[in-house]
Amino acid sequence: MQVIPKDTGERVHSKPGFNFLQRNEFMCRSIEEENNPYYNHYRDTMCLKPFKCRCHSPKKQTDKLKSVAEFSDDDINDSYPDQLCVLSKGHAGRCSDKLPIFNKSEAAKKTMKKIDLSIYTTPGNDDYIYINRRKRTFPIQLTSAEEKLIRNKQGTKLKCAIPLKDASTPFLLATAYFDYIIFVINIHDVASVIDPVKLAPFKKYIAHHKNFLTQHYASFDRILFTPTEGHTICPITKLTVSMNDFADPERDTRYDPRDNDIQMGHIESRSELCASVRGGNIAFMTRRGNAIIGERNFLEDTYKTEMQEIDGSAEIIAKKDDIIDEKDDIIAKLKAKVAEMEAHQLQVGV
Repeated sequence: MQVIPKDTGERVHSKPGFNFLQRNEFMCRSIEEENNPYYNHYRDTMCLKPFKCRCHSPKKQTDKLKSVAEFSDDDINDSYPDQLCVLSKGHAGRCSDKLPIFNKSEAAKKTMKKIDLSIYTTPGNDDYIYINRRKRTFPIQLTSAEEKLIRNKQGTKLKCAIPLKDASTPFLLATAYFDYIIFVINIHDVASVIDPVKLAPFKKYIAHHKNFLTQHYASFDRILFTPTEGHTICPITKLTVSMNDFADPERDTRYDPRDNDIQMGHIESRSELCASVRGGNIAFMTRRGNAIIGERNFLEDTYKTEMQEIDGSAEIIAKKDDIIDEKDDIIAKLKAKVAEMEAHQLQVGV
């Protein structure tokens, strides 16, 4: 694989020799992450049996893969990997990548759609190179440097790849889904979208994983649920999450965004070094909370220290302003006293 310049600004007309499918460092680190003892809990409780990906039609898939053939000498793989089941071990019925616990309301439909888009699908994009929403296991993944090299806004939209930093593996996606569904189920007013009969077989499974997450984050002095009721919160702003914050059926958050809108926050930020959508690396965060923490690691105290420094600076500025105000008040009183004395002297002189 040849070395790729960071950004030459030149369009590529010959095959650059990209190795689209062998994102070695990224995939190696992601697989390394899968072998982390942390995930033993998931393996012990989840089904995780593979089943065929119900993705896009073979014809459409082949067409998209052909569109990148001119840029690569590598063999192009045209198949998705199998998905892994997120149900509990020994479950009845078919394997699935979703827990079938929701009712048939419009609010429930929007909730399920947001879960699917957050976990299994890449963010929206402009289709020139990166496809607007595609499975995170899409076989062609490009770094931002590679995308820049073949991008041509004046040309045809290739719709041929996903950003490497948004990719993940079937195992890590299954673990991420399990975490995410726990956050959803513990929203304080979630009952409006849940079918209690469908939920019943999964109650112990859900409670066991919630307890695992609570203990894990408590070991880092972090809380994701209210201490008494156990409701999901934004761990940055401490807001207790409501369904309107997560999936308001009456509002399109693209055009009417609010500070309390829930986003999928990352413990370690997205990068091209390892899959970031994985169990133990996501949390509910409000739009405001996500902006506050930025690229900082949620389990480290850097963002807290920065906020304290900002608070400290604000306090110093406030005290300085108070001193200035007090000084101005003293000067005003002195001027008034001088004016009074001068007036008195004029009266005595008369």
